[in-house]
Amino acid sequence: MMKGMLLLLFSALFILTSSSCSKAESPDQEINEDIQQILFFSDEANYRQEVAYYDAIIELKQKYPEAIKNMKIIYENKKQYLDQFELERSPAMVLVYEDQTLVKVDGIVKKDQIIEPIENALEQYE
Repeated sequence: MMKGMLLLLFSALFILTSSSCSKAESPDQEINEDIQQILFFSDEANYRQEVAYYDAIIELKQKYPEAIKNMKIIYENKKQYLDQFELERSPAMVLVYEDQTLVKVDGIVKKDQIIEPIENALEQYE
């Protein structure tokens, strides 16, 4: 069981790092308002709480590769962004487009609670 979880975690991390996601580290890094953009707020210290988010990213990448390609992973300066999007804590995922927050999910949730609202918004604004 533990080996399976570790394999899943390393697979998810590999997919995240091998895709062309960008890592938002500086507060002056702009969010692109011209495209639907997913922001993933990661907490490296509590990566076990992010398993559902990794699973969601893997599933979303299969259906919406462009959305995942443009995703930003935010590790540092998180507090500023969490405040900006009125999020309680990380892990969290936000979908933004044209200066609007379309979807936000934060905290420990199930994979479907992440995927469903993001898929609905991606389909609605295609």
